Amino acid sequence: MNTQKVSKVNCALNISDFENIGKTAFKEASKALSELLNQKIQLKLISVLVLSPIDMINAIGNELPTEVVAGYSEVEGVVDGVLLMVMPVEHAATTAKKLLEQLLGANILSEEMALDLFKEITNIVFGTITSTVYNKYGIYLKYSVPRVVIDNFVAILDNIALIYITLLNEVVILNAEIEGEEKLQLKLLFIPGEHKIR
Repeated sequence: MNTQKVSKVNCALNISDFENIGKTAFKEASKALSELLNQKIQLKLISVLVLSPIDMINAIGNELPTEVVAGYSEVEGVVDGVLLMVMPVEHAATTAKKLLEQLLGANILSEEMALDLFKEITNIVFGTITSTVYNKYGIYLKYSVPRVVIDNFVAILDNIALIYITLLNEVVILNAEIEGEEKLQLKLLFIPGEHKIR
């Protein structure tokens, strides 16, 4: 696994903790998504990085296309911040189309339907992450109902996470792939606020 070495992440969890959280949460999310999509889906952790906000914007901005779909929730508890899941638009559309076909037997996909389905997928992933953090570390986190937007990645950050980015030195990035009929790129960011895990 390609992992950046760091000692601590603006909180009491270190890089190996985030790796363990990602592996466990994604394994549980894979089960839920497989049931939802009625096919074997594997959400696989590729790497965990801890970057400064500027380095994060440069790295992800270079990897992702201009337009992305992002699902995000505000997190409250022992730590405050934002959970942000980002996919290229075409990857989200592929996932949503498959889900629509399985659930409704239809293949006509409106933008509203696609956003609603991506919101459901985001909710599953965020739910497994927060439950994993509680089960493994006893840390209770509450997340808001996910919201979904389609926009430029930097514009999304400006709109939903600028207040957090100006307060911190590091952002945690979980790079993942959704493996089904084809591999789909996914990035999950945790952007901590000023309250840190102790």
